[in-house]
Amino acid sequence: MPEEVKKGLCAKYGLSEPKVSVLFSKNLVDLLEEAVALGGDVKTLVNLLVNDVSIRDASAQELIRLIRERSVKIDNVPKLEEIVIGVMNDNHAVVKQIRDGKKSAIEFLVGQVMRMIQGKADPNLIRELINKSI
Repeated sequence: MPEEVKKGLCAKYGLSEPKVSVLFSKNLVDLLEEAVALGGDVKTLVNLLVNDVSIRDASAQELIRLIRERSVKIDNVPKLEEIVIGVMNDNHAVVKQIRDGKKSAIEFLVGQVMRMIQGKADPNLIRELINKSI
């Protein structure tokens, strides 16, 4: 019976068998289905449940709230500009490389900004702000 249920979940949600196996082994299937019923994205929920040990005791509503909080993007351009300038000030050598024509070095600065804001902004917007500031 459990194998049939696992295959059913794989088919229903398009999940890989290893992820479904982890959900079963950790008794998280009911929590997943409850969170999905509340409107959660299946793949995001599964990744969170499988990879983040700290949230496994959360309720379905807490999972949905957590996902929404984590997906909030920073689009406040003045705040991003301030962060970009700070990163550029901390990385003079990289800025010099970019000014000397090594455009690929921009990606290092993008990465530093993304790290500071925990990936909560559009990297294309960050690249644009870096190019504007150089």
